[in-house]
Amino acid sequence: MKDAVYRISRSSAGWMIHHEETSRGPYELPEAAFDVAVSSASRAIKEGIDVTISLRFSDIAADSPAGLEDSEPSIQRSRYDFES
Repeated sequence: MKDAVYRISRSSAGWMIHHEETSRGPYELPEAAFDVAVSSASRAIKEGIDVTISLRFSDIAADSPAGLEDSEPSIQRSRYDFES
């Protein structure tokens, strides 16, 4: 049986979702890309397909917009962080 693999990565335009031979996005926040990937993956799960979703922050430079503590993506992310 085929696996559904969703890879989320940072590009110069924003966050992209790569699945099979297609890419979707860009999304401003990694959480937005993740939410879309989960929505797509849930359809695959209903069909009994194995699903993998990956997002690697370790590939992002500390000085990139997603890595800066006072960046807009970081500020938006903190609004939804339960530990804040």
